[in-house]
Amino acid sequence: MPVRVVAHWYCASCDVEGRDAAVEPRCWNCDSTVTVTAQPSVEWAGDSHLAGRTPIDGGGATAA
Repeated sequence: MPVRVVAHWYCASCDVEGRDAAVEPRCWNCDSTVTVTAQPSVEWAGDSHLAGRTPIDGGGATAA
C-alpha cells in the first residue's frame, strides 16, 4: 500500500508555515531550511513498521 509522511513546518526567515511530504522539507517562499513542528503519526493495525505514515488512499488505518 502506498504511504506518505506529511510534515508540518515553520520558516523563521519569512514567518510562514506549510506542510510537505518531502523527507527534508524546504520553505515554499524562500527555499530555505525549515523547522518541522509536527509530524502526525498513524498507527496501522498490526504493522508497526508502517507507524508514522499517512495512507495516500485512506488504506483502512486506525488512529492511535
